[in-house]
Order: sequence, then C-alpha cells, then structure tokens
Amino acid sequence: MWVNPLVEAGHYLDMINIMSYDAGPYVLYDTREKWDAVFNPVEAYKAYRNIYKGVLNIGIESPPEAWGGNIVKEGDIKAMANAVTANNNDKDGLFIWSLQKWASGGMKTKSIMETMCKDLGFKNCTGAQGELPK
Repeated sequence: MWVNPLVEAGHYLDMINIMSYDAGPYVLYDTREKWDAVFNPVEAYKAYRNIYKGVLNIGIESPPEAWGGNIVKEGDIKAMANAVTANNNDKDGLFIWSLQKWASGGMKTKSIMETMCKDLGFKNCTGAQGELPK
C-alpha cells in the first residue's frame, strides 16, 4: 500500500526507522520458503532498501518487547548489523528503543548497545547504562 507513495515522495524523508520491535517474535530465515505469520527484520530492511534510497535504520527493543514479547539475542543483532553493513551504505544503522527502558530477561540495554556498536564495525563500544558509546 505504501510502495508507490514511498517511491514517489520518499526523497522528502530524512530517514526511515524500521521499528521491527513489537512485531512479535521475529526470525532470520527466508520467509518465502516458510511463512508462519512471523517477521524478519532483515527482509524488511532489504525490501525498503529496494525502493528507498535514503537512510534506513533497524530498531531493536530492550527485552522483553512490550507488544510481542520478543527477546533479542546477540545473533539477531549481528544478522541485522550484517544486513546494514553489507549494503555498503555507511549511513544506515541500528537503533535501540529505548535507552530509558530497563531490560528484564535476555540481554541488558547496555550490552545491546555495545553489541550493536561492535557489530556495525565501530571501536570504543563501551559505555555506562543510558549512555551512547563514544
């Protein structure tokens, strides 16, 4: 439904944040082969990249996700970072929702941020809770 408007007017947008959190438990396999009403954030990124030339960011929520209850894993972050960096676009990235949320279960917010930073190829990826790495 939004493909044509995005193709025609996407150049007016600064960026698109793919808020992949709250879509429920997501998977990282090819959903064209097996579709079980699941969400693959990497496929979403690639689909947007095919029609939008601006900045794209994939969102990750500190666990558990408020709506779907998904608990992000280190391998999930790596797969999303790999998708972003494989595109050879140094403007795309990952973002976290939210810095203020105190994670319960799974990775803590600080660990998610540090993993995102490292997997995107940055250095000096350590920081206190609630601070972005330098």
